[in-house]
Amino acid sequence: SLLAELPLFQRVIRWIPVAVLATIVILFVLLSRLVFKPIQRLAGGMRTLGRGRLDYRLKEGNSKEFQLITQQFNRMAEQIGSLKIDVYEERMKVQHAELKHLQAQIHPHFFMNSLNIVFHLVDLRKDQLIKKMIGHLVAYFRFLMSTNETWIPLAGEFSHIRNYMEIHRVMYPDRIVFEERLPQQLENAPIPPLLVQPFVENAMKHGFVNNIKPFRIELTASEQAGEDGAPRMVIRIRDSGPGFSGEQLERLNLGAYEREPTDRHLGIWNVRRRLAMFDDERASLSFRNDPEGGGLVELRLPLREEGSRFDVSGLDRR
Repeated sequence: SLLAELPLFQRVIRWIPVAVLATIVILFVLLSRLVFKPIQRLAGGMRTLGRGRLDYRLKEGNSKEFQLITQQFNRMAEQIGSLKIDVYEERMKVQHAELKHLQAQIHPHFFMNSLNIVFHLVDLRKDQLIKKMIGHLVAYFRFLMSTNETWIPLAGEFSHIRNYMEIHRVMYPDRIVFEERLPQQLENAPIPPLLVQPFVENAMKHGFVNNIKPFRIELTASEQAGEDGAPRMVIRIRDSGPGFSGEQLERLNLGAYEREPTDRHLGIWNVRRRLAMFDDERASLSFRNDPEGGGLVELRLPLREEGSRFDVSGLDRR
């Protein structure tokens, strides 16, 4: 009887591995569909969030367990997005407040000097010079009081500096020469207000000495291609004064004064700080002596299109 059933047992034994293999395949497919793929989607969603796509959401599957996980993931992504927006807004408020503070720092110094000039002109009874001086002061301070904008046209900054120099030329006739060159295509290029004036003011303060030759200041703007090929706006302030000493050049170009800014270098620190706020590594400030004599300050800024405004998208990259 056993021998008679032996062929049946042999067939059953031969089909057992096939059945086991088929069961394994079915289980693997089920595991892949119910476990592995949801886990892969979850991991992929985390990588997507990590790349900054905070609007990404997972689709809910059929598994009740992973439906709960998916819902929690989507809720977490939404909360992260809301939190990051709040952080953006707070950082924007802080940076705008800091910008207003930086702009306000450079107003009082020139205001006191201007009043002192008017006082001396009144004492000398120079009525025509007083009228001319007051006219330039009105235009100058009208500009200062209207610098609530984050950006102004480069032509506006040049006009402001022109008024500044005219005020000094009233006080020192025939002893100051001011030249400017602004290409027409750069007149409407956006620039943070009062970015160039501190260097012109420093040139007048430290470079203008009582000598026979007239003191010359040249203010120029040009367009050049940067190392990455992107257009750059180059602003140069050149004077005919004694120039910088070797120690001054080293400290100015290394930014040693930025760690402990003093009243002497407050204007330069102010400009550096604002450049870091707006352009980070895309802007540069350098100092050197001109081969023909005098000091030379060079500002390099990304060339923005007319109507550009402060870009908050760079906040999460810094």
